[in-house]
Amino acid sequence: MKALVAFVVLLAACNADGVGAPTLDRAEPPYAPLTGGTEVILRGSGFAAPNRVLINGHESPLVRTIDDTQLGVVIPPGDQPGDVEVVVLNRNGNTAARGVLRYSTPPELTGISPERVLYSSTTTRVTLTGTGFLDEGAGMVEVLVDGALGTDIEVLSDTELTFSAPPGRPLARPEITVVDARGSATTRKTFRYVPSLQPGLLLFPRFGGWFAMFVDPVAMQVVPIQAVTDQTIRYTAVIRDARGEYWGFDRARRFGHIDLTTQEMEDTVLVDTTLPTVVGVGGTYLAIDRISKTIGRIDPTSGDFTPISTPILTPANPPDPPDPFGSFGLAPVGNTVYFTKRTPTGVAINTVDPATGALGAQVALTGVDSLHIEEMRAFDGVLYATNSDGTFVRIDPATGIVTALPIFPGRANAMEVFE
Repeated sequence: MKALVAFVVLLAACNADGVGAPTLDRAEPPYAPLTGGTEVILRGSGFAAPNRVLINGHESPLVRTIDDTQLGVVIPPGDQPGDVEVVVLNRNGNTAARGVLRYSTPPELTGISPERVLYSSTTTRVTLTGTGFLDEGAGMVEVLVDGALGTDIEVLSDTELTFSAPPGRPLARPEITVVDARGSATTRKTFRYVPSLQPGLLLFPRFGGWFAMFVDPVAMQVVPIQAVTDQTIRYTAVIRDARGEYWGFDRARRFGHIDLTTQEMEDTVLVDTTLPTVVGVGGTYLAIDRISKTIGRIDPTSGDFTPISTPILTPANPPDPPDPFGSFGLAPVGNTVYFTKRTPTGVAINTVDPATGALGAQVALTGVDSLHIEEMRAFDGVLYATNSDGTFVRIDPATGIVTALPIFPGRANAMEVFE
């Protein structure tokens, strides 16, 4: 600051001959990026070399004196967008002006469509809305999707652009960054890479290097989804809420939100029992408690389990077979809630009233040898279940007939609808 004051005093002394101080009329263009580095032309008078230029107190790293009426000024980085004070100093004196130059706002991202992109597609067109894509010297625009370049970028206006998304990891929401001469903008509120554009079921394996398996039981399609770490969480049950978010119960009796991008469980609470199956029914969640062998309601905020039924199975004494407490599954079809259980003679399906806990008539399941159900869900009005031998089966609850489907997603403890 002392040096600047001394320089101004020196200017005043040098201008004792009465030559007019510089004037500043305008800047062309009247904007510059907040990152600086571009050149603008200042127009006015009295620009006798050498000249110094300050932009909001920051000195320009390079000033070209074109003639007495024009200066080429490289703009330094700014502190914030908006109008700035421009000061010109030379041997004729100094001048300061506002309203002639502004720092442009960096790009901003406010919206994206579509919300779903097929993970393997290279041709899906994505539309970004926001600001800062075209005007005020935005220049060439790049779009990065988790670091990979989007292609065929078309800037439609300062507020809209389109591009072709690169392939990505199924279930992930990628980070999207827009970069142009005005700066950059990044968001994670983006589309989700989906394993299929059709709805289906997500299976969460008990073993192996997969985070999940997507199964379309209509098209008989299986899409494996790779785990991003070797510390994959193994779920005993997974539920989907009304917003489409997934929540899981793991083997450590934790319950929490599943981030499908990071594949981590967040905001966990401890559950006071072991729940091999949980399902959403209306605005509540029903579960089977492995310890008390009852059906009840689970409070997702506290993890508390409240029984509503009598025990669904009374073990033989001694148990026959040795572990009669497995083959648990729960799934609503319309207004009817079905559950499965192992009995001393096999596996059976039954109904439960979600309000009273009253049990219906038991139907034995037949048609598949070595049936051991690990989870059950309804998809398009049909009951499907995962079998402990890795096969995938369809269940007719009226007749008890079980049909093995010609797909092999592997063993999975948890399953939920994906759409």
